Formats: sequence, C-alpha cells, structure tokens
Amino acid sequence: MTFFLVGSYVSLLVYILEQWENIPNYTNPKVDNSPLSFTYLIIARNEQDQIKATLDAVFRNIVATSHEVEVMVIDDHSTDRTVELVSAYGTKVKLIQLSDHLSGPLNAYKKRAISLGNAYAQGDYIIQVDADVIVPVSHLESIAGLIQLTGATVIAAPVLFTGVGHLGHFQTLDMIGMMGVTGAGIHAKKWYMANGANLTYRKGSQSFDGADRASGDDMQIIERVSQQPGSRIVFNKDIRTLVTTPAEPTLADFYKQRLRWATKNKYTRNRTLQWVMIVPYLNALWLMVHLVLLFILGSTAFVVLLFHLLCKLVMDRIYLSELSEHFEYTGIKKYFWSSSLFHPLYLMIIGTLSLFVSKYEWKGRQVH
Repeated sequence: MTFFLVGSYVSLLVYILEQWENIPNYTNPKVDNSPLSFTYLIIARNEQDQIKATLDAVFRNIVATSHEVEVMVIDDHSTDRTVELVSAYGTKVKLIQLSDHLSGPLNAYKKRAISLGNAYAQGDYIIQVDADVIVPVSHLESIAGLIQLTGATVIAAPVLFTGVGHLGHFQTLDMIGMMGVTGAGIHAKKWYMANGANLTYRKGSQSFDGADRASGDDMQIIERVSQQPGSRIVFNKDIRTLVTTPAEPTLADFYKQRLRWATKNKYTRNRTLQWVMIVPYLNALWLMVHLVLLFILGSTAFVVLLFHLLCKLVMDRIYLSELSEHFEYTGIKKYFWSSSLFHPLYLMIIGTLSLFVSKYEWKGRQVH
C-alpha cells in the first residue's frame, strides 16, 4: 500500500508540474485596440475593514483603460459600515442591496447575488473578485488581452494569501500548490477548478437556485462552462493578474474556511478531479497510520514511515519550489519544513471531516 500511494503521489505531482510548465504565459497578450466591456462584480457581507482597499485597487487598475468598465457591489445584508463606505463612491459604483431582491430566506445567498449581478451587469464580461482582495494595476488589461487573443469564455486567474507567521505562510504555500493544480487541470482539459476571488466569464452565463449549496459557485461556474459546446477555458498564468487576500488570522478561522472549501469540492462529478483530491488525502491518512503502527511493528514501521515521509517532502519541495519561483514567493526557504510537516495532519483532519459535515458556519450563517 505504501509504495502504491507514494508512486501515485509522485506521479500526480510530476504530471501537474509538466502541465503547469506547458501553460502559455501571456505576459503581454494585447492583440488589438478593440474595446471590450466589463463589470467588476463584488459580493460583500460585513467587509468594512477591506472593501475600501479593494475598490481603490480596482479603480487604480481601470483609470487609464480604453475598455468600458462598470464596478458593481452587491451588499449581502451587511450590519457594519460596508454600505456606508461603498456609498461614498457615489455613481462610480453601482450598489445593489440583495435584500431588495429576496422574497424570503435562502441557503445560497452569495449564489443569488451572483445571479443578480449577471442580470444587472452592463458589461459583456463579468470579472468576479472578492471584497477583500487587492487587484493589481495590470489586471484588466491582461484579462482583456487574453480574451482578444484566445476568445476565452472563462478565465481562471491566480489568488494568493498574504499573512505572517507559520500559519499565514502555510496558507500561502498551500494556495500556491492549489494554483498549480488549478492551472494544470485546465490546461490538460482533465479537470476544472477556479477561485471565485479572481474569475472572469461571459455575462448571463451563470444563474443559481437560492436553495442550492451555499458555497461552490466558482467550481459550478467553471464545470458548467466546461460542458458547453464551443466553450474555451483558460488559466491566466501571468502574475500581473495575481490578486492577494489576507490569510485567516487564527487556527479556528482557518479551520472553518478549509472545511467549507473541502465540503464544496466533494460534490464535483469529475472523476479525475476526485482522484486528484483523493491521492493527497490517502497519503496523509496513511502517514498517520504509520505512526500508529510504530507501537505495533517497531523499527519496521519506522523505516516505512521514514521512506514515505522523505518521498513526500522531496516531491513537495520540488513542486512548491517551481511554483514559488513563478509567483516570486521567497518564504519557502523559511517556512517549507514546518508547513510540510503540518500538511498531512491538516489534510487528514479536514478531508475526513468533510466526508461527514454538511452544515457549517459562513459569514455568521449556518448553511449547507
């Protein structure tokens, strides 16, 4: 079992790296001056600490563009100063209150807001970003150029965490790894993932039922489009489109976030993606089994554990070093070892709980 799992894990990361390296990196994709129209769609709920920085970054990004750009914020029942801060931008921001468009309680508030955004947006393309991200000044131009060059229906783009200490950098390294998986799957056309904090798609192509699962809008969007004839999905590898967002500050917050992510991912119907998620989970679970076997088999179990752990650490270092270099992240030198040793425990706990948990807390709500 150990040799099978190690072989599967190494083969998976080698395949992902191979596909990642083959993704074209369109660092200057503009091919003509034909203007396009966009709507930056931001769903906000109690984001008073971040929303102004997000909007200021968006406006810095679009100030010199020749494209037609609309900025839309849909407020999801905020009880803090979010609405006040957004209203201060006046007519520069189209502010919509989700509560004005509901006839009763929902489960999937964010998905209902996305449907509303698609209905009211003026742009031909929706650029969906979270209310706590920082958008680089090259973001729009890179996306527009890539649409002009490739005719993309959906563009998934990178997201990274910014944080301090071991927990913050663990989240950064973990997200770097996920960006590799995301880009590789799209390029290979084998599996489709996306992050709703940095996702572009044609307007009107997305609508959701308010009784749907609360999270997973990004995965559902990209998986739906992948099944549509003539669609083209592209991963934008250009780091000039990289958006950053604060890492979760506490272990409890991190736990809630990752449990929500894992819960939504288990509903994918893509068999290849299921395998991509199962292989790291089984490796983590088997490493924990080795620890138990130490008390039963002694030195034999120790040798097998050491072999398994060293194979994982070496492969993880190769994989994350390649991706960290692309994203210009230097923290791998200091935080790799602590992050890698924590990683199996994290995968085992979150992966196992996601199999049984259907309800969780998100933005102060109990949802499923």
